[in-house]
Amino acid sequence: MVIIVILLIALAALLFVGKQKEGNYTKYTKTAGKIEKIYTATGEDKVSYTEYKTDDEVIKKYALWYPEKMKNSDKKCPIVIFANGTGSKSSTYKAFLTHLASWRFIAVGNDDENTRTGESLNKIIDFLIEANSRKESPFYQKLDPERIGIGGHSQGGPAVFNMAGKWSNKDRIKAVYAVSPTSSYHTNVFQVVGFTT
Repeated sequence: MVIIVILLIALAALLFVGKQKEGNYTKYTKTAGKIEKIYTATGEDKVSYTEYKTDDEVIKKYALWYPEKMKNSDKKCPIVIFANGTGSKSSTYKAFLTHLASWRFIAVGNDDENTRTGESLNKIIDFLIEANSRKESPFYQKLDPERIGIGGHSQGGPAVFNMAGKWSNKDRIKAVYAVSPTSSYHTNVFQVVGFTT
């Protein structure tokens, strides 16, 4: 439930803050509830970023924002994966994903510009499981692959539901959030996974 609340608040803040305020959007967001006030602010963790290039021409790279304290902690971090809107890349959502990482999440995206099937989300989970089990990885035993939340914007909205209903890692998903899902053209794929439009 907390993952959903954090996703809702952080994404709502991004939608209302103009491009010129991107780096400081939390200072301009007004909220009413106690929980919203807490999680709209930036968390206490300093955030680091890394990316891994892939040979996959669709995904291009895995982009990870993570709390710096993770390196020296024995606690595993929950994961939030984000599906891009049409034509967008992970950098489009940098402020949002950085915000999530400041609250001790591993926030992950890629550069898939056509995410609706959910396949690239599944590939991210495969990548994270491998990184979590490889001793040479900076993420070795730092991730919690049983606590994964997924979110998506626009075409990423259908991606979220397709991932949770169709792909091999679907049982790892604990929370979903879709903001401004696209038209029935993109949501017709739900019928493949047992949803109806």
